[in-house]
Amino acid sequence: IQAVLHTIESEGLQTLTMGCNLSRGDSPQKKLALKMYECFGKGDVKGIVDAGSEDMCFNFVGGGPYKGKFEGRANVEKFFGLIGKNWGGPKGVTIEFSPSDFQQSGDSKLVNTMTIKHLTPEGLVIFGTETHTWTFKDGKWSSITVKPDAPRDMHAAAFEKKENQAIMLCEMCWSLFGQGRTDEIIKHCNLENAVFDLMSGEEGIDKVPYGGKYINGQEGKGFEIPFKKMQESWVFDKDFVFKPTKITAIGNVVTMTVEIDCMTVGGKKIKGTETHTAICERDANGILKTKSWTVTNGKHHVQAFAA
Repeated sequence: IQAVLHTIESEGLQTLTMGCNLSRGDSPQKKLALKMYECFGKGDVKGIVDAGSEDMCFNFVGGGPYKGKFEGRANVEKFFGLIGKNWGGPKGVTIEFSPSDFQQSGDSKLVNTMTIKHLTPEGLVIFGTETHTWTFKDGKWSSITVKPDAPRDMHAAAFEKKENQAIMLCEMCWSLFGQGRTDEIIKHCNLENAVFDLMSGEEGIDKVPYGGKYINGQEGKGFEIPFKKMQESWVFDKDFVFKPTKITAIGNVVTMTVEIDCMTVGGKKIKGTETHTAICERDANGILKTKSWTVTNGKHHVQAFAA
């Protein structure tokens, strides 16, 4: 048991980004669940199993190397050992592991959503949501059932190679962008000296505030510059649209057809279809990241900012 716990703690699950915020009106069941997520984030497996009933059961309905039913303390510890091993320990990168949407049924059942964004040193991308169903008995958790949400089992997509991992990485980047989390895209999803090419060389691109070529990590040319200029130039209202409508890949080269429909702060319309091409590559730790992200066919941007 100690070997398993040492493996968990040394393999870095304490680096997880948690979204566990307690409020005064939370039920004892929700408080316990949030405490268990906090323990998981710190790699405190002992804290999790100590809070479980004698007949504790962890049932993972999804795919991947840790699927199945784990009954009893020793087997639940084994489950968390498999998570630590396969998520990559200290070399793995957890961008998000956050519970939300808690729904309680009496004193014995609690259901919530879990959002995961994680990159493993095997070049795998775990990205999606799943449903956690808790049962409780005598003040302890009795069972936890994890079921990936439709349309994709993110664990099978990663570990059973049911999805192209470069596409998964790009979809994760789009999700982060949609949440305004561009700092995390820069920090976690791009290689050092990666290139972000926003229509450079296209006619009139000098009129576009964010147009040009940028290099990750280089002072005065970093990715933070175009992201900031986009935020300053576009109106992010309820009608804002900027999303891929088609994504394909050949190996680690991802081609995206992207629709944009928004207003500039100057009152001009940006509306059109453009092409984004991402080339992905693993870094020294094995983490899959983008080596370049190139945007072409951007005349609608030029038209919006032309005098």
